[in-house]
Amino acid sequence: MGMLAQILIAVALAGCGGTRSGEPTILATMDSSPEGELSQRSEEFAPKGPVSLRYRVPDKDGNAYRLTLETMGEQTSRTPTDGKAQEPRRESHVLEVEYRELPLEGSEKRDDTSALRLDGLHYIQMQKNPDAQREIELANDRLRLFINGEKKTDIGGAQAEGRLTPRNMLGRIFGVIVHNPTGNPMKVSRKGVPAVRKYLSGLPMLSGIVYAMIPVPEDPIGPGSHWTAVRYPANRAGELGLQLNIEYSVAGYVVLDGVPCALVKLHADERGSGVPSTAGVTFDRVNATLTGTAWIELETTHPRRVILEDEIRATWTTGGGSAAARNFQLRYESQLEMTLRNPTKKSKLWADGSKRFRER
Repeated sequence: MGMLAQILIAVALAGCGGTRSGEPTILATMDSSPEGELSQRSEEFAPKGPVSLRYRVPDKDGNAYRLTLETMGEQTSRTPTDGKAQEPRRESHVLEVEYRELPLEGSEKRDDTSALRLDGLHYIQMQKNPDAQREIELANDRLRLFINGEKKTDIGGAQAEGRLTPRNMLGRIFGVIVHNPTGNPMKVSRKGVPAVRKYLSGLPMLSGIVYAMIPVPEDPIGPGSHWTAVRYPANRAGELGLQLNIEYSVAGYVVLDGVPCALVKLHADERGSGVPSTAGVTFDRVNATLTGTAWIELETTHPRRVILEDEIRATWTTGGGSAAARNFQLRYESQLEMTLRNPTKKSKLWADGSKRFRER
């Protein structure tokens, strides 16, 4: 595990109740300000009137992306008879996934559906109470798994570990997303052989990718235009069905990497009591915020870069009546970046600075 990832996780597990200010993170060195991303000012190309954006699935070559997601949080519970809450269960996730969004091919080909192909994966999960650590590294035709620092799996190519091989994971479709006409994801399905689906099901890959997807409005846009869409956080709150109503607003036009883009700001602020979820949970209280920035290509409507941060607090109660009531409280913070990558350039490092398949 890279030194930066070790520091990040140690801080997270030492106390999730503090702020993130001053804490080292993978994304800390990434410039999220629009000015830091411009190769020229918008006045040189800005459209003279409203712009119509139309969602379209990527062409046959697809779009290659890198998504980095960091999540840290804790969950506590107590019964009315407890003198104090149980020791919090704390966890930290550091995910880097390289994938390609492609049109769906074969007999299932549809204009509103895209497939996700896996090119590389590095995932670290650490948990406190009960203590556990897991690290998965998948790239370059090789798969490694560490549990609590002990190597459990190290296989290459078509070499099998049970029914799992690197070659039935890398370069294969792991998810399919059906979009509505505005590009909003309506249905998400896991794909792959059963062993692969089971292996990847506990990772926040698909949830992180969907979280970062930017829909486009039906009406033409211009500076000041805004629209909304529902998203689920890529953490425990999202698993419980908590929805965030995100507002997307056009701040202007910029050129990023030589490509004219709409600069879109993301914002959500959910505060309330008795908040229902899509998983059957009714939250007693919710306090959630999200901010972010996206650069959307004017010609293709595809995102070139998306950055977002969220902080979520929620409480809920189970039981009651003949069953003992139990109160739960969670807090999670996340940082996410999704960016276009050049698939022909093979990085020798993961996002935390560690070498791929370093010796141990």
